[in-house]
Amino acid sequence: MRTTPRLLVVLAVLSAVGHATAPRYNLAVGSRLHYSSSSESKYAHGARGQLRATEVWVVGQNPDQTWRLVLKRSSTSYRVDSAGKRTDGEPQIEWTRCDLAADGKATGVSSTGSLDPSTIFALPVAGSGGDTLRERFDAKTGERTYYRAAGPGEPSGAMMIRADYVTPLDSVYLISSYAVFHFDTKRGLVTRKEAETEQRWGPFGGTTASVTTLNSVTRLDTARAGNFDRELAVFIAADSAYAALLDRAGEDLAKRKALLDSARAVMASGRAQVTDSALEAMFDDEVGSLKEIALRMDRDASWRDSLVGHPAPAWSLAGLDGKRHSLKDYNGKVVVLDFWYRGCPWCIRAMPALNAVAQEYRDRPVAVVGMNIDRDTVDARFVADKLRLGYANVLARGQGKKYRVQGFPTVYVLDRRGIIRDIHVGYSPDVGSKLRASVDRLLAGK
Repeated sequence: MRTTPRLLVVLAVLSAVGHATAPRYNLAVGSRLHYSSSSESKYAHGARGQLRATEVWVVGQNPDQTWRLVLKRSSTSYRVDSAGKRTDGEPQIEWTRCDLAADGKATGVSSTGSLDPSTIFALPVAGSGGDTLRERFDAKTGERTYYRAAGPGEPSGAMMIRADYVTPLDSVYLISSYAVFHFDTKRGLVTRKEAETEQRWGPFGGTTASVTTLNSVTRLDTARAGNFDRELAVFIAADSAYAALLDRAGEDLAKRKALLDSARAVMASGRAQVTDSALEAMFDDEVGSLKEIALRMDRDASWRDSLVGHPAPAWSLAGLDGKRHSLKDYNGKVVVLDFWYRGCPWCIRAMPALNAVAQEYRDRPVAVVGMNIDRDTVDARFVADKLRLGYANVLARGQGKKYRVQGFPTVYVLDRRGIIRDIHVGYSPDVGSKLRASVDRLLAGK
């Protein structure tokens, strides 16, 4: 793993005196922590960057001595072209609520976006020189973070905590990522974080460096913040139910109108329970997009109707195994066709589920076939080898047009006569269970 000279200075003190026990957070109820961060990635054709301001509200303390927190993150992304011209994106605001223990564990995390408390709150570790290790695992993404003590820091009483990030995408995109947190043991706070990610493959390969700094600590109106926390919980619960209803509406044409009406009613009920103007605006923004969502669902339904119930286009293609594969070879089997390419991270995330389906049904009349559209066969072989794909993959450039693929990954499920019976577009954590349901239904002759 490559380390910048700046961080070499930080990590050169690994053998210095450590802490016999792990330091602990010490948050004051009614305080508001103000962090700012900046990151930039430079590429051959320009650069990308992001500016963020994160507030941590310490709303209260629970009976179990954990702190009730509300986090707010404002982000603005920008691009710099090869001529040096910078273009800023629209500012985005995310909210997260959670409980934080003195040992850094966050529980009850719910969010309006992707703001994770671990971006600010590392898991403190005892000792120095990496002799003690703590791990954080995100079941939704499969990502792991390993924390090690990395010696003392400045000022006196501070210590360094190194976090190494490991994700399911690393081996495919040749990524290495880590951060060093500066933990002030006297204040019980992280005061600085330096992070670096290196990607050695793809058009956006390069190094991304970021710095996060605690700028100030101010006072919080705990009564108002507590009310916002309760109303934020109402919004997050309503938004989750709303999203679930939209997912069902996208899959069930017969009940679509009723499901969309229910989604609107859920948001109306939630909005009636809040008084904060920011949350009212968030409810209004969600409901305001329903018309466009319904139109998009209609377009998707028309696209699906033109494919489902019709024979899958025939093909005969070279496989990564050096053999020729034809769709007709799978007559009499339920066939799962997965359109993918290396540069699609959602495709890569879905592959372990496809691999599991292939193995689970290997003794039944079911075939999983990867339809790779990469221009360079080397990329297809690299992914298949790294992820140890246990199913056939063919070089399917040009087949996406025949199958009218509109996004990636797109998975078609064919019955034993080669008729398209189901289509799954995009990635979701339950993609495996959805595919199993489709396969089981067809195996049962339904």
